[in-house]
Amino acid sequence: MVDYGDGSVVTYGSIPFAAGQTVWSVLEQVEKERGLPVASDDYGEMGVLVNGIGGVKNDVGAGRFWHYWVNQRFAEVSASRFSLQPGDQVLWKYTDKGFMAEMK
Repeated sequence: MVDYGDGSVVTYGSIPFAAGQTVWSVLEQVEKERGLPVASDDYGEMGVLVNGIGGVKNDVGAGRFWHYWVNQRFAEVSASRFSLQPGDQVLWKYTDKGFMAEMK
C-alpha cells in the first residue's frame, strides 16, 4: 500500500514474494510488474534510500519523506536491509512525521 499523504492511497493487493526478500526488492518488483515509478539512491553498506514513489519525491525543505512500516511497525533501517517473512504487510507513506505518523 502507498499513502501519498494527501488522502490518496493506492493498494496493490497481494504481492507474492519469497521469504527473505527485502522491502526494497518487493518495491522494485511492484515497479517492474505494476508500473509504479520509484526513485532511489544506493548508499552501499548503509542501504537504499527511496527518494520518490509514484512521481512524489522527498522534499527536504518541507521535511516530507517516504517512510515505511511493516505490520504497522515503523521500520528503522533501510528498505534494502529489512527482510520480509510470509504474510508481512508493507505500507509506504509520504509524511513529515516519520514514526509518529498515524497508521491506517
